[in-house]
Amino acid sequence: MSKGYDPMKIDSMDRGDFLKLKDTWNLSPEVIKAAKVIYPELNNLDLSTWTYGKYYKYSKIKDDEKYRPMPEQINQFRGRGITLADARYMLKDFNNYQAILNLSDDEIKEYLLGYYKFKETYAKTLKGIERNKKDSNNKASFRISATSKIIDGATYYYCYVPGYGYDWFHETSQTHVGINSDMYGADAQQIFEAIYPSGGSYYATNMWGTYSLAHTGAHEGIDFNGTPEGQNLLAVVDGSLGQRDSTWGQIAISSTETTHAVNYRIFYMHMVNISPYSTINAGQIIGKESNVNTDGIHLHLQVYHNQSQTYCHTSDDNILSSDSPYSIFYTWV
Repeated sequence: MSKGYDPMKIDSMDRGDFLKLKDTWNLSPEVIKAAKVIYPELNNLDLSTWTYGKYYKYSKIKDDEKYRPMPEQINQFRGRGITLADARYMLKDFNNYQAILNLSDDEIKEYLLGYYKFKETYAKTLKGIERNKKDSNNKASFRISATSKIIDGATYYYCYVPGYGYDWFHETSQTHVGINSDMYGADAQQIFEAIYPSGGSYYATNMWGTYSLAHTGAHEGIDFNGTPEGQNLLAVVDGSLGQRDSTWGQIAISSTETTHAVNYRIFYMHMVNISPYSTINAGQIIGKESNVNTDGIHLHLQVYHNQSQTYCHTSDDNILSSDSPYSIFYTWV
């Protein structure tokens, strides 16, 4: 018999107790569907008897493999006294390990001091949270989480997203709410496949709503890394191409009535060879991934709905003003 949740038990638990219980539940059909998108090697397996505990253990092993530096890079990090966990976090702002290794020791120290200051602030705030401070949403989308006010009154939650890993996510992103983290990982994979013609497993160094040390605030889009360098990037929807900005390598697609993502502006940043056309169809090349005005080669994808932005929102703050990119192109039911 499939194991499930008991609301009566949930009400008496703190977050640690809840996570232990959740590990014993069988995966829901929605999460099974998401798992097979994120990890295609699971497609031919029956996951109906898998528990959340087994799935998350599997996904963490796979994600660690995907984000692990090359052996020679590991040796260089160790030789410079940099932990692999710290190097992994630095990917958020430098996008590849070689870019991190190219930094001086003083530059790395300055970055990590800022990172640990953020972690210390977070830890001190969590320390004062009462055991019974929790919340839950209907159906299987439970949220048992402390109201931890971090950085200028913004709330960030430490969450795990399959296919990406652990990070701090802004409350507005709703990543901390039950099933969302699984769905967001699958949506990001499918958006990646729509943009990168070579396909493969997506490699994201920042997701929507994560805390960015470089921006000292919420990250407004998804940072995708494709291989090889200079990868062609495809339009995700039909639309008209807006004003080009060579300083940021930026262009926006204004979606048309022919797409289900109506009235969206989808921004691509850090590109070269931007398409000269005024209109575009989904699947057409609109430019190449590059490192224009950024520390490492990657694509920043950002979206707005029913707004008239000419440029991406780039100010340093903790207001997540862009729209979620996850459910625009793909709907999970």
